[in-house]
Amino acid sequence: MNKVIIVGNLGKEPELTTAKSGMSVCKFSMATSEKKKNGDQETQWHRVTFFDKKAEVIAQYVQKGQKLLIEGKIVYGKYEKADGTVVYTTDIIGYTFEFLASKSDAEYQPRVNNKIMDNPNVKPDYGDDDVPF
Repeated sequence: MNKVIIVGNLGKEPELTTAKSGMSVCKFSMATSEKKKNGDQETQWHRVTFFDKKAEVIAQYVQKGQKLLIEGKIVYGKYEKADGTVVYTTDIIGYTFEFLASKSDAEYQPRVNNKIMDNPNVKPDYGDDDVPF
């Protein structure tokens, strides 16, 4: 089984694009932190990708610094740069996510087309069968 669960904060604004197939793709970086026995804190950075409706929801409602729980799978890849150097990658393909509350979450507001909405009480209509998480 290939399953990963991480809890962390977004390192930058989510980037929403559309694939050639028409499917929405949302990519972002996420930081997870762990305190060591000696008191030092170690931060790991993760590249996360969501697809379809969940990608759209994340792009609309999630902002840099916001805390999320992500559940998905790890995917390894590699590509060759123009100079011939091989680069190895590790990505998380997200399946589900949860918004996690923190003291500073009051400043987060939903966005439309990457702009903050005037009315944060407006919620998207997912229909009865299409719950995004």
